[in-house]
Amino acid sequence: MSKVIKGVIAVAVIGAVGVLGTNWYLGKQLKEAIAQQQQELAIQGMALSYSDASVNALTHSWTVSGISFKGPQGDLFKVAEVSSNNFDMDQVQPHSLAEFSGLELSPELLQEAPAELKDALGKVKLHGRLESHYDASKGTFESSTLLDDKSLGEVEMQFSTAGATPFIEFANQYSQKLKNNPPKGANAERELLGQLMPKLQQMAINNVSLRVKDGGLVDLFYRLRAADTGLDKTHLQQQLGQQVAMNPLLTDAQRQTLQDFFQGGHELTIKASPSEQLSVGEMMTPAFQQRFSTPQQLLHFLGLTFNGNGFEA
Repeated sequence: MSKVIKGVIAVAVIGAVGVLGTNWYLGKQLKEAIAQQQQELAIQGMALSYSDASVNALTHSWTVSGISFKGPQGDLFKVAEVSSNNFDMDQVQPHSLAEFSGLELSPELLQEAPAELKDALGKVKLHGRLESHYDASKGTFESSTLLDDKSLGEVEMQFSTAGATPFIEFANQYSQKLKNNPPKGANAERELLGQLMPKLQQMAINNVSLRVKDGGLVDLFYRLRAADTGLDKTHLQQQLGQQVAMNPLLTDAQRQTLQDFFQGGHELTIKASPSEQLSVGEMMTPAFQQRFSTPQQLLHFLGLTFNGNGFEA
C-alpha cells in the first residue's frame, strides 16, 4: 500500500513539475509576443509597459497586469489587468473569452478634453469582455462584446453568423503566416484585404443586436453635443424628441421606446434577425436591393426591433 501511495505522490510531483515547466515556457512565449508588440508600437512613437505577465497551463489562461500606454505627449491610459482563457494565439478556438479591467484615462489625456467632461471622464474605470463561440461542424460563429463602467452604464453588441468556416480557416492560416514570415508595408495590407473580403462575403448574418443600459452615457452624450452646438440638455432633448416623433418609419411603440431612452436612465436594445439566410455577398448585389420598393419592406426583411417592437410588413 505504501508503494502505491509513494507511486501516486511521485506521479503528482512529476505532473506538477510538468505543469510548472509548461507554465514557464508559455509565459516566455507570452512575454515574447508582448515584446514584439512593444517594438511595433515604438515605431509609431508609442510605449507599452507592464508589471507582470503569467500563463496557467491548467486553466489554459494568461494574464497581463499593470499595463500603461504612453505617446509622444506623455501618458495615455492604463489598464489594471488583461486576461484570456486561450493561450493558443495561432488558432481560433471553439470558445474564447478575454477581459480587461480598470482602464483609466491619464490626467495628461484628460487635459485635452472639454472642461465640462473632465470630471465625468476622470471617474471612468472601464471593464470589457469579449466572448466568442465557433462551431466547426455547423460553420457558425457567435460573438459578444461588453463594455461597462459604474458611472456610465453598459454597451453590449452580439452577433451570430453562418458560413463562417472559410473565414475562420483563412484567419488560422494567416496567423501562421504572420508568425513565420510577417508581411510588411501598404501592399501587404491591400493583399490581406483582397483575400479577406471574399471570405467575409460568404458569411450570412443570423442575428445582430446592440444593447445600451444608461447609467450616465446619455448625459455624457448631451454634454458632448452641448460642447459642439452650444445648446443645453433641455433643447437637445426637444430636438431629438421631434426627430423621433416625425420619423415616418417608426411605429408609435418604437417612438415611445426611443423617447424614453433619450430621457436617460433606461435600457435600449436594437436587434436585427433577417427573415432569410443570405450571405453578405448576396445582400450587396443590385438584385437584392431591387427586391424592396419601400424602406418598410427592407426593415421588415431585416427583422429590426427596438426592445421587441418590430416593423410591420
